[in-house]
Amino acid sequence: MNAETFDFPMPSHDRVAALIDAAKEYCAAREAFAKADQAMGSERHAVGPHCDELDAAADQLGATQQRVADLALALTSDGTFDAYCELLAAETAGRP
Repeated sequence: MNAETFDFPMPSHDRVAALIDAAKEYCAAREAFAKADQAMGSERHAVGPHCDELDAAADQLGATQQRVADLALALTSDGTFDAYCELLAAETAGRP
Protein backbone atom coordinates (compact mmCIF):
# COMPACT_ATOMS: atom_id res chain seq x y z
CA MET A 1 0.00 0.00 0.00
CA ASN A 2 1.36 3.41 -0.96
CA ALA A 3 0.75 6.52 1.06
CA GLU A 4 -0.12 9.57 -0.99
CA THR A 5 0.08 13.14 0.15
CA PHE A 6 -2.95 15.22 -0.62
CA ASP A 7 -2.70 18.98 -0.83
CA PHE A 8 -5.90 20.22 0.79
CA PRO A 9 -6.76 23.86 0.13
CA MET A 10 -7.03 26.30 2.99
CA PRO A 11 -10.49 26.44 4.58
CA SER A 12 -12.75 29.05 3.00
CA HIS A 13 -12.66 31.36 6.04
CA ASP A 14 -8.86 31.42 5.84
CA ARG A 15 -9.01 32.22 2.14
CA VAL A 16 -11.48 35.05 2.78
CA ALA A 17 -9.12 36.37 5.48
CA ALA A 18 -6.27 36.18 2.96
CA LEU A 19 -8.35 38.22 0.52
CA ILE A 20 -9.00 40.85 3.19
CA ASP A 21 -5.27 41.02 3.97
CA ALA A 22 -4.44 41.26 0.26
CA ALA A 23 -6.96 44.08 -0.15
CA LYS A 24 -5.33 45.96 2.72
CA GLU A 25 -1.92 45.48 1.09
CA TYR A 26 -3.37 46.75 -2.19
CA CYS A 27 -4.70 49.89 -0.47
CA ALA A 28 -1.29 50.56 1.06
CA ALA A 29 0.40 50.01 -2.31
CA ARG A 30 -2.07 52.36 -3.99
CA GLU A 31 -1.31 55.06 -1.42
CA ALA A 32 2.44 54.56 -1.88
CA PHE A 33 2.03 54.85 -5.65
CA ALA A 34 -0.02 58.03 -5.31
CA LYS A 35 2.63 59.57 -3.04
CA ALA A 36 5.45 58.61 -5.41
CA ASP A 37 3.50 59.98 -8.37
CA GLN A 38 2.81 63.21 -6.53
CA ALA A 39 6.48 63.58 -5.54
CA MET A 40 7.55 63.06 -9.13
CA GLY A 41 4.99 65.52 -10.42
CA SER A 42 5.82 68.22 -7.90
CA GLU A 43 9.51 68.17 -8.81
CA ARG A 44 9.43 68.22 -12.58
CA HIS A 45 12.98 69.55 -12.76
CA ALA A 46 14.32 66.61 -10.71
CA VAL A 47 12.33 63.70 -12.12
CA GLY A 48 15.24 61.25 -12.23
CA PRO A 49 15.47 60.52 -8.50
CA HIS A 50 11.78 59.72 -8.33
CA CYS A 51 11.61 57.35 -11.31
CA ASP A 52 12.91 54.35 -9.39
CA GLU A 53 10.53 55.05 -6.52
CA LEU A 54 7.58 55.35 -8.89
CA ASP A 55 8.57 52.19 -10.78
CA ALA A 56 8.86 50.21 -7.54
CA ALA A 57 5.51 51.55 -6.34
CA ALA A 58 3.89 50.62 -9.67
CA ASP A 59 5.35 47.11 -9.51
CA GLN A 60 4.06 46.65 -5.96
CA LEU A 61 0.65 48.00 -6.94
CA GLY A 62 0.42 45.56 -9.84
CA ALA A 63 1.50 42.61 -7.71
CA THR A 64 -0.99 43.31 -4.95
CA GLN A 65 -3.77 43.93 -7.46
CA GLN A 66 -3.02 40.57 -9.07
CA ARG A 67 -3.13 38.84 -5.68
CA VAL A 68 -6.56 40.34 -4.90
CA ALA A 69 -7.85 39.34 -8.33
CA ASP A 70 -6.52 35.78 -8.01
CA LEU A 71 -8.06 35.28 -4.57
CA ALA A 72 -11.39 36.81 -5.62
CA LEU A 73 -11.51 34.60 -8.70
CA ALA A 74 -10.78 31.46 -6.69
CA LEU A 75 -13.43 32.32 -4.09
CA THR A 76 -15.96 33.09 -6.80
CA SER A 77 -15.30 30.05 -8.95
CA ASP A 78 -15.57 27.57 -6.08
CA GLY A 79 -18.82 29.09 -4.77
CA THR A 80 -17.39 30.42 -1.51
CA PHE A 81 -18.63 33.97 -2.13
CA ASP A 82 -22.12 32.70 -2.92
CA ALA A 83 -22.15 30.63 0.27
CA TYR A 84 -21.01 33.60 2.38
CA CYS A 85 -23.65 35.84 0.78
CA GLU A 86 -26.35 33.30 1.59
CA LEU A 87 -25.05 32.97 5.15
CA LEU A 88 -24.99 36.73 5.66
CA ALA A 89 -28.46 37.08 4.16
CA ALA A 90 -29.80 34.46 6.54
CA GLU A 91 -28.11 36.07 9.55
CA THR A 92 -29.36 39.55 8.72
CA ALA A 93 -32.87 38.60 7.56
CA GLY A 94 -35.38 41.06 8.88
CA ARG A 95 -32.79 43.67 9.82
CA PRO A 96 -32.65 47.04 8.07
